[in-house]
Amino acid sequence: MINALFSNIRGVRTKKAIHRLKSLVKRNNIRFLNSWIDQPDFYDVVEKEWRIHVKGYPMWIMQQKLKNLSKKLSVWSKDTI
Repeated sequence: MINALFSNIRGVRTKKAIHRLKSLVKRNNIRFLNSWIDQPDFYDVVEKEWRIHVKGYPMWIMQQKLKNLSKKLSVWSKDTI
């Protein structure tokens, strides 16, 4: 379903696609604590995870990177804070 939304990226209106995507994606409880930004190694963790190479369509790549980053930040938060 999502591939059909973004397969012809030039023909898709961004806002319309995002609203449609929101309705298709299950709600996920991702927490972001503002205190993380003050931690010295926060940006290093984010940069390291974001640089990992993922193959696929652009939205798939972003979704996978966010998923991996979420897992990594969860572990990092428990170990750091």
